[in-house]
Amino acid sequence: MIKSILASLVVIAAAAPAGFAQKAPVGKPATLDEMNTYMVMGGSSMCEALQQGLAFDKAVQVGAVGFYGVVARKHAYKIDQPGLTKPLTPQQLNVGVVNNTMLAAMSICKDNIPKEIQDQVLKGAAAAKKGAPKP
Repeated sequence: MIKSILASLVVIAAAAPAGFAQKAPVGKPATLDEMNTYMVMGGSSMCEALQQGLAFDKAVQVGAVGFYGVVARKHAYKIDQPGLTKPLTPQQLNVGVVNNTMLAAMSICKDNIPKEIQDQVLKGAAAAKKGAPKP
């Protein structure tokens, strides 16, 4: 299952930059409030997809693609975060979006998310809080 989720992430990361390549994105960094809003929207979309019977790896894509798109297009890959002085790469944004989408989904529909995935997401979140390397 993990491999299929990772393959899904590659699809999101590979497709998004090509679609945005027509015009260089410009925009203000996403604020913490905006990121929280996008995260909850992504988690809600993911949970709805799961409740509609979509496979888990596809539901992750459903939740993450809108979140990724708005940060990429509206905010030009920029997040207002201490220590972050330049835009994220598409890969960095993709990883953060997927992790945050799953974290939000875990607070909305935890029973629909495999325990193995929950453990991995929580482990990654804990590592990030302890000062793991920032993008």
